[in-house]
Amino acid sequence: MATREKLLIFTLIFNLLCITCICDEKLVNIEGRVLLYKAYKGFHYFLNSHEDNIWRFDNNLKFVNKIGKRGEGPGELINLHNFNFVDNKIYLYSKGKISIFDLEGNLIQEIRNPFFSVKCILKNGNIICKNREFIRSESGKLFIMETIRYCNKNFKELFKIIENKKEITPGFRFEAIEPLIDVKYSVKNRLFYISYPIKDFLIMIFDESGKKIGCIFKKYKRKIKVTKNFKKRFFDAILNDPIIKSKEMAEEVKKLTHFPKYFPPFHSFYINEDGNIYVRTYRRVKDKVEFEKYGKLGKYICKYELPDNFINIADAQNYIAFSNNNYFYLYINNEGNYILYSEELE
Repeated sequence: MATREKLLIFTLIFNLLCITCICDEKLVNIEGRVLLYKAYKGFHYFLNSHEDNIWRFDNNLKFVNKIGKRGEGPGELINLHNFNFVDNKIYLYSKGKISIFDLEGNLIQEIRNPFFSVKCILKNGNIICKNREFIRSESGKLFIMETIRYCNKNFKELFKIIENKKEITPGFRFEAIEPLIDVKYSVKNRLFYISYPIKDFLIMIFDESGKKIGCIFKKYKRKIKVTKNFKKRFFDAILNDPIIKSKEMAEEVKKLTHFPKYFPPFHSFYINEDGNIYVRTYRRVKDKVEFEKYGKLGKYICKYELPDNFINIADAQNYIAFSNNNYFYLYINNEGNYILYSEELE
């Protein structure tokens, strides 16, 4: 064999070995139930719903500190359900208030939250809120109403950005796969993004004043059918939830859950510290799901095929993160332990 051919084969083998080395799985030493996971500037943050606080780990998953605790006093939280980061501060959203801490866990400020479910506080002090409620018409039809509001720092509504009313399929109580209307904020870009995948692939882009300045729009030629395997994975995740107390209750949930024939245009989206947008689609290649990467103003960059084999399929958006050019997802293994999978992106 010629020397040049040997060199090419050696290079190919070396590259393949390098690729296998950039994936990793590590045990997360956390007690309780993780409701939400995020990565930020080389650290990992887990919302522990059993303690109503955040557990912080370093890049090697060594425990660093806890932020907040359960209670009703200063720096204490009830029903902690969300958090995000602004300028090296962490904002914790719980029942009745927003608690702002530094990343070492010291309380900076608390803001009373009297009305809406807050999604994020912008650097200019204004607030994006999301309301979700079930309403029934006079004719007896059941609807889900989702509203995104732009409010000032005193929670006064300045205007509505989105108001979407969706009928629940007659004869059912739950929609298994709804188009996900969500809000994400990029501190670096000073922009916020709202997913609205009702008809086509659409993420709207707003500046901090609430003015729409662009969108990601893409109409796929081929719809993707909801498969039996997806339904099974979905119910496996739902029925393992602690709120399901019996087989009878599980069967009742199954009867009342409706699956559409086709998936929505996309699943969810994420933003890293650099302000890039990653969209999780429903397109799959064997055991991997396809993500699309976009710049801050919605310019397409590239796509990735990334694994999600063991993730909780019912609410995967709560357990995926992109940070420092890495893809992360959190799952529970057969022994009941939390495992964080990571993969370096090219």
